[in-house]
Order: sequence, then structure tokens, then C-alpha cells
Amino acid sequence: MSVTSSPRVRCTPPAMLALLIAGFCLGLFASVGLPGLDRTLLSSSEPMTESTPSDPWAVARRALERREFASAREHLLPLAEDGHAGAQQALARLYGEGLGGDRSHARAYQWFQRAAEQGEAEAQLALAALYAHGYGVNRDLARAAFWSTRAQAQIDAR
Repeated sequence: MSVTSSPRVRCTPPAMLALLIAGFCLGLFASVGLPGLDRTLLSSSEPMTESTPSDPWAVARRALERREFASAREHLLPLAEDGHAGAQQALARLYGEGLGGDRSHARAYQWFQRAAEQGEAEAQLALAALYAHGYGVNRDLARAAFWSTRAQAQIDAR
């Protein structure tokens, strides 16, 4: 049995899943452990707003911009624990890269999961990569496909 994706192209479901995961993972893996982290550390669907110097999110973002990763972790952790999706995503990236402290794919997974559940498309893509490669979590291609598809739907809706 095959699934038709267009009038001329036929692809079996396992092949479609493999193509979906492969396509997303090429870009996704970079978000959890390859060069390119600097441009994605601050990415969030939440815009940078005018803030006071004592605003914890602004302080954390400034620490990230200055590459003061240990300080950024300190400022991001309480925000992430309070449910701030942008802070959860940034903290996950720091753990995934080992910036500002020990590298922990398990902690990166934990924070990406929380941000992904709040609808952060980039966190969903990173979570898909963790599942696809088995970093910090058991390898699970079905979950990788789920999070990739969910993120792509949000991106397409923008």
C-alpha cells in the first residue's frame, strides 16, 4: 500500500516518515549541538520589548548577547521554572551546548519539552531532533515526526 503525496509521486509511509525526519533533522540538529547556536539562542516567538534594566528577561537576554553564559543560566532558570517559554528554550540550548556549565542533553530535553508544549515552534523542532537522534531521551522516530509536523504546521501558518 502506498500513500499518494501528489498525482505523479508515490511514496510508502515508512519512506515518507524517513524523508520527513531527514529533512527536518538536517536543520534541527544544528539547534542542539552544532555551529549556528549564536543566531538561535535568542530566537523566540516572543518579541524583544522595551524593558527596564531590572527586567529578568531583559537581563538574561543581555547576558546571552554578551556571551556570559553562566550568568545567563542563573537569570534564565527562575524564568524557565515560572513557565517563560523563551527562557525555557534558551536554557535548553545552553544545556545542549554545555555553555555556562555542564552539558546535559537530558536537561536540554526537559526544557525543550516545556517550551514545545507551550507552542514554541523552534523548541518543537529541537525536541524532534533530540528524539530523532536519541539525545537525552530514547530514540523515537514517531515522536520526532510528531513534533516536526506540529512545528511545521505552525511555521506554515505564519
